[in-house]
Amino acid sequence: MKKILIVGGDSQPIPPINGGAVENLVQMFIETNEIKEKFEINVISCYDDKLEQEKNIYRHCNYEYINNYKKNSLFKRYYAIIVKKIFGREHVIKSDYAKQLVKKIKANYIDFDTILVENYIQAILPLKKKFPDKKIIYHLHNDKLNYGTIKGKEIVDACDSIITVSDYIKSRVDTIAEASNKTITILNSIYVDNFGTKDLHDNSHNIRKKLNIDKNDTVILFAGRVTKTKGVYELVSAFKDVVKDNLKLVIVGDSWYKKSPKKDKYIELVKNISENIKQNIVFTGYIDYSDMPNYYAIADIVVIPSIWQEPCSLTLFEAMASNKALLTTRTGGTPEVVKDYGILIEVNNDIIKSLSKKLEELVNNKEVRNELAKRGYDYVQKYNPDRYYNEIAKIINGVKEE
Repeated sequence: MKKILIVGGDSQPIPPINGGAVENLVQMFIETNEIKEKFEINVISCYDDKLEQEKNIYRHCNYEYINNYKKNSLFKRYYAIIVKKIFGREHVIKSDYAKQLVKKIKANYIDFDTILVENYIQAILPLKKKFPDKKIIYHLHNDKLNYGTIKGKEIVDACDSIITVSDYIKSRVDTIAEASNKTITILNSIYVDNFGTKDLHDNSHNIRKKLNIDKNDTVILFAGRVTKTKGVYELVSAFKDVVKDNLKLVIVGDSWYKKSPKKDKYIELVKNISENIKQNIVFTGYIDYSDMPNYYAIADIVVIPSIWQEPCSLTLFEAMASNKALLTTRTGGTPEVVKDYGILIEVNNDIIKSLSKKLEELVNNKEVRNELAKRGYDYVQKYNPDRYYNEIAKIINGVKEE
């Protein structure tokens, strides 16, 4: 079996005990490999105390963790933000985590044929320097590598292949000279069978009861990080225009992938503008990813109103797999995923008005909701773990697309 080293980032561990889209996708690949048995895998990611409770025993995967690394200083992080804001350039900060990563590989005599770097761009050049003869595949989940990235061409040259999560992200990488020869798009996937089942539907009344939602209420659901880029303020503002007694908005998520230890200013802002309709809005806070199918099950409509260039959101797949009508925005890679199986609106000065209009149409027309949900559900079934694993395996094995 081919031996691969999967490199995670410095903020979320693998397995995804604190959530995280990238980490969940990596774990899905690992679990599928236990069935397919194509690779011997070593995974390196950052450490978390909660990992002590994990009992993950795999035949073809070994987990390693980095604990003793210094996080980048506030000065370095702010410097990178300023460089991006003023000059429009992505500054790849040197990280102690990447340095410790290389040490860990050498100290533990980890053997591998191919390195699969999951989104953590800071690892590419140090790994290439220390292991120049090893194949490096960069799996890019965000817009981190483009014509404005400092040392972008050097990073592209260090990679044998670059997997992008959407053609939107691919188009950004391809702004670097000769990158298009290395980039290939593989859209994300999920455990589609975990969503939209009859059992979840039958048990949805328990979640509704927990959230004080009547069985006859129509539920609009948002799932994701509650941050400015996710458009939650715009969604709540639009909801205020259509609210009525039997209509509820459920906002599932926190400001980060796990429960935030302190109050978040943006969440407080959103709560403040919803104060006069608080009886119609539920803020659940952070919900573990394993529980998310239960929350999607209570919804009639799922809204993903992102106002940034969303690369390839897992919530789009989850909403459709849950057999729910989907309303979202035409940003980044979203149209590639949704196509005409959901409703897409433009992100402009009229976004609140557009959201209000489409919400009202969906709330008032159950037939349209059900038709949209059915079409989305049938379409999304192909975005399953097998498909995802097989596509990535082709790249690892050097099989070129025709």
